[in-house]
Amino acid sequence: MAARAALAWLWKVALAAIVVGASCGSAMAQQRVAEAGGLVVTARAGDSSFDAPTAPMAPWAQVIAQAAQDNGLPPAFLTRLLNQESTMFTLAVSRAGAMGIAQFMPGTAAARGLDDPFDPFKAIPAAARYLADLRRQFGNLGLAAAAYNAGAGRVSAWLRGSSDLPAETRDYVLRITGFSAEDWAANRADATAITAAVPAKPPITSFATAASPRATAAAITPTVPRATSRAEAGRKGAKKPTAEAELCASVAAGGRSCILQTAY
Repeated sequence: MAARAALAWLWKVALAAIVVGASCGSAMAQQRVAEAGGLVVTARAGDSSFDAPTAPMAPWAQVIAQAAQDNGLPPAFLTRLLNQESTMFTLAVSRAGAMGIAQFMPGTAAARGLDDPFDPFKAIPAAARYLADLRRQFGNLGLAAAAYNAGAGRVSAWLRGSSDLPAETRDYVLRITGFSAEDWAANRADATAITAAVPAKPPITSFATAASPRATAAAITPTVPRATSRAEAGRKGAKKPTAEAELCASVAAGGRSCILQTAY
């Protein structure tokens, strides 16, 4: 059973590399396979396929809403953060090695008790719990988002004035909340509303104007069903391997070696 579980995990890592490589270039796929330490696929006699587990999209909206409610988070905030992390793609793997819909790094996943970052029904609640902890630590949603992206230590150092906040993190916070990281730092209490998802320009320049946010900002806020259905539509045309031999063929096509062995 342990060997089977390990193989299942390796399959998901390898499959994620292949799917990501198809959309982002073969170099990323090769990198992920290499990081997995090579690939040896074991097929059991009589097994015609070994599909990676895939979760239906429809329940995700309920999972996000429930996870947000359980942890005192606005559902729109959690939705936008997940959309920013992975565009709701459960097999996403970043160049840095972050995995799954919530893009957990291996060390963070282990520390948070998450055994399968590729399972959205585990990763989404884990992400919500993590964000709730970060919110308690830093005082508001914006700084929690910053810490989720850059790390709690980096945000703490930035607040002390001993380190800068990466441009990527600044953009990340603005895209998710509609407020700048500086506004969140200057106001260590939660704003009453999250008003923009991916604004071309900051819809709100400071908390002083939060009482009358621009109506256009709310209009571009993705709802949970819209974000998940968009992710599903984007994946419908993607072909994934359904058997061990096809997995090896896909890896080989990307320039990596793969050994297919049969166990009886």
